[in-house]
Amino acid sequence: MLNDMERRRSGQARIDIRYIFGYRSGAMSSAAPTPPYAELQVTSNFSFLRGASHPEEMVERAAELGYRALALTDRNTLAGVVRAHEAARRTGLHFIPGTRLDLGDGPSLLCLPTTRHGYGALSRLITTGRRRAPK
Repeated sequence: MLNDMERRRSGQARIDIRYIFGYRSGAMSSAAPTPPYAELQVTSNFSFLRGASHPEEMVERAAELGYRALALTDRNTLAGVVRAHEAARRTGLHFIPGTRLDLGDGPSLLCLPTTRHGYGALSRLITTGRRRAPK
């Protein structure tokens, strides 16, 4: 049986939003106290065949559950960042834009830029990678 890390590497991971946000088995009471928590690797439906939920839905649910922050890290794209950022503004949740870069000849890299300059550099890196990739 594969563990979570091996499933992610092999592409067999199917992570449900209930798992990401703390639902392991059964229903979780909304009155239950939630410890300060920030999820730093969330994949939306902008990651083809990997994520199922819309970015704004994930942000809204994280805010309902009392999360302090949420990082959207779709696979090789920043496509869901704008929608998630707008939802985070509405809900007051701290949003962290990012991406997971899946390299052809190496491991995946989780990229969470901390400045506007870093975000721009990451955008250029993704664009360069997509232009160089075979069609």
